[in-house]
Amino acid sequence: MNKVLAFILMLLPFVVAAQTTVNIGSVHGNNVYIVMKKNSNKPDYIRIPIETSDAKEASIHLKVSDASKFRGLIFEARMKYMEWVKVAEENDVGDFSKDLPVKFPWTDFFFRIGDWHYAQAKFKLMFVKKDGVCVARYSDGVHKFGNQYITAYLHYTFYGEEDFNEWLDVLSHDNIQSKLADATNYDLDKKKNNVDYNKLFN
Repeated sequence: MNKVLAFILMLLPFVVAAQTTVNIGSVHGNNVYIVMKKNSNKPDYIRIPIETSDAKEASIHLKVSDASKFRGLIFEARMKYMEWVKVAEENDVGDFSKDLPVKFPWTDFFFRIGDWHYAQAKFKLMFVKKDGVCVARYSDGVHKFGNQYITAYLHYTFYGEEDFNEWLDVLSHDNIQSKLADATNYDLDKKKNNVDYNKLFN
């Protein structure tokens, strides 16, 4: 990744502050927003808050165009989690942990320690049974892009099927489309927004 791109990534969090946001729901009681492109009514990305132990705040930044694929992986993780919960209960499994076999892509994260910092990591979920309770947990120490000495420990726990359903509801196409239409009149399904039709007839 070249120096120009690295500089742009460094500035992204500051640009966000001036951008319009659309609330599309919540996970763990924290609002999830679509951030609109600057000076435009077009959606840019989805900001999903996650927990952090040593930063002031942190979030996943997901392109709106990638929401459907990411949602599909959350659905896959939910199904495997529920399957393993049943296996654990039927076999009286004790304390146990294993990565869920769901391959998430590299994901963009932002975390704030003083300034905002950008990092990229895999959103890998682990099935954990501890003291009779089964959860699916993401946890990772991520590094600021270009500076491995600035790190943050990020984590998020799905305590049950309902927590997965919150993500599925928020990231559903119908929900995103409805919230965007209500707030900005943007049509997510319209393929030819702002087309100059004169250019089609030469």
